[in-house]
Amino acid sequence: MRNIIYKSGILFVSLSLLILSCSKDSENSQTTSTEYLNKNTQSEQTTAKNLFVAMINTSDYSSYKSSLDAFVDKMNGNAVYFTTKTAYMSWITTNISNTSFTSTQEFSSILDDIIAKHANLVSNNSQLFALIDNADPGQIIEIIQPSLATIEVLSGSNSCENQCISDYEFAMNGNEWAYALDYGTNNHAFAAQYYWVRVKSITDNLSNCVYFC
Repeated sequence: MRNIIYKSGILFVSLSLLILSCSKDSENSQTTSTEYLNKNTQSEQTTAKNLFVAMINTSDYSSYKSSLDAFVDKMNGNAVYFTTKTAYMSWITTNISNTSFTSTQEFSSILDDIIAKHANLVSNNSQLFALIDNADPGQIIEIIQPSLATIEVLSGSNSCENQCISDYEFAMNGNEWAYALDYGTNNHAFAAQYYWVRVKSITDNLSNCVYFC
């Protein structure tokens, strides 16, 4: 859970991650719920939410999230999203100096670990992921909400600070929507690391914005 509280000109940020660039958010924002012919019934949605909570309380999920967190930390704020591992390997080859990875092999190894552990979650939670696959993006956000960054923001002391907070909330909401569009797909590991790197980047932007008000 990530709580961000701004009050009296001081930003307090507390982070305990639980368990995805602008062009991607813009593209995804053009998709509306009316384009999704299938969606969960209220009963199915309740079942999915209960199953998701059960999954994130397992040791398998904890192991997956630990690997994901390690990868995100080493990305050093580089929010990149590709749909194949080949594209990621091409990127890290020329950008490793901008990250904390010690080698391209380390990058590849942790990414493979995330992919394998998520595949294991899908295999062991087939009913949940069938419901996720049937859900529209709004429903997916509802289902996975317990694993997302949680934002609590109080009003700033002036219009500049309030604008910083408004921009922050807008960016975080767009980030959630982009994540939902790829959640549960074969690209989940890529979408997940992108989401969490963006969370850290958006939060840093909020801190910087408030500082210069």
